[in-house]
Amino acid sequence: MNSVTILLFKKSNSSTKFTGSSKQRAAGKDVQSEAGPTFYSIVMRAVDLALAGTLGQSGATAVKFYVDTSLIYEDPSLFEESLRRLFGSSSEGLGLIEGRIRSSLQDILAKECSITFPVEVSSTGPEVNLSQFVQSCKKEFSAKQVSLLPNPS
Repeated sequence: MNSVTILLFKKSNSSTKFTGSSKQRAAGKDVQSEAGPTFYSIVMRAVDLALAGTLGQSGATAVKFYVDTSLIYEDPSLFEESLRRLFGSSSEGLGLIEGRIRSSLQDILAKECSITFPVEVSSTGPEVNLSQFVQSCKKEFSAKQVSLLPNPS
């Protein structure tokens, strides 16, 4: 009989800061600041949308039990490796999930931050992996935020 080993990648404490009313903070709700969404909130929404859209809500909950989804922000390559270990490196499901994450992230950035990418950057082919795509999105998001800062004159 073959045995399967699943490695869990979870971080114990997250350093999420909550803003908003004390009632919202007590409920654990992350409230956007007046400055707009953070890249962390955007990428987490993209992952949630992609997992639920691909696997359904119960499947998404199961994946989030085994894989710390905040790794996509903290260490995208470790997140990608965690998914690969859970689904198998040759799994069609893995490619579908990664493609949906990429697509969701691109859609949210385009709608909420006016950040767009050329088609070849967002493609699901092997030339651009998920961690590279997340890093390029993070870089573009940061550059956009810096360009929105008022000019000190």
